Amino acid sequence: MANTIKLTRKQDLFCQQYIIDLNATQAAMRAGYSKSTARQTGYENLTKPYIQKRIHELMEARERRVRISADLVVRELMLVAFSDIGEVVEWEDGGFTLKELHEIHPEARKGIRRYIKSDTGMSIVMENKLRALELLCKHLGMFDAKVRDRGVGIEELMKTARTRKLRNP
Repeated sequence: MANTIKLTRKQDLFCQQYIIDLNATQAAMRAGYSKSTARQTGYENLTKPYIQKRIHELMEARERRVRISADLVVRELMLVAFSDIGEVVEWEDGGFTLKELHEIHPEARKGIRRYIKSDTGMSIVMENKLRALELLCKHLGMFDAKVRDRGVGIEELMKTARTRKLRNP
């Protein structure tokens, strides 16, 4: 007996549509499922192992095609999150001047949102470090709702860890 299940044309189209925005309801509608049942159908499709496998295959193929990976995305977020304006400006007596764009290291430029050179001078707007840090924290599970909902603080986590260490040295 074969372990592979053939996807219907509509299921395969659902998989292709799902990887666009990772929205099962919208993917179901775009694949031609009824709008009234799209939410349920999308959910059910995502629970089927053979559909999960196909979605995974499509995502891997896209990653190879566009040469993107989770590591690359996390690295870009890190460059923004830990950017340093000191790499973009020259500090002088009581003030600063912006470095020319070609003088700024390519990795440091990742922290720049906008660099404007005009008749009156240059101005710069940095990327949102707080947002990049927030996304990194989410990626690392630092905002885990289970820990937060239980009201477990760092003190309690440390106490638990110490207790476990004492029991199992």
